[in-house]
Amino acid sequence: MSAAPLPGPYTLGDKDSSWGNGGIWVDLDAPSHGGFARVVWTMEDDVLLKQTSPQLEATAYLLANSFGLLQALERLSAAALARDNVMGDPCALLAAKAELADANRAACAVIAQARGQS
Repeated sequence: MSAAPLPGPYTLGDKDSSWGNGGIWVDLDAPSHGGFARVVWTMEDDVLLKQTSPQLEATAYLLANSFGLLQALERLSAAALARDNVMGDPCALLAAKAELADANRAACAVIAQARGQS
């Protein structure tokens, strides 16, 4: 695929129960395009029972954080490759290890957001 995704970060937008089959849907928004995708938030039978749909909500959070997850993986990959290219230079190795640690912290933060734990 040669096309790039919509620039992020993505967010969860408005919830809507008037679309679909009686469930509740939530929009995925990008800065340049609100409501570019719609995800089931609560199933129809859960709405009738006044319950939530935790797996669907978790999936919506994962999708909303997909752009950040991609950025975190790209940063971790670059930091890991940089660490391999500095052998023999202790100062560069320390800098590469520090960037790898920072990239890991950023990745852990976006993983927590994707899990709805922010």
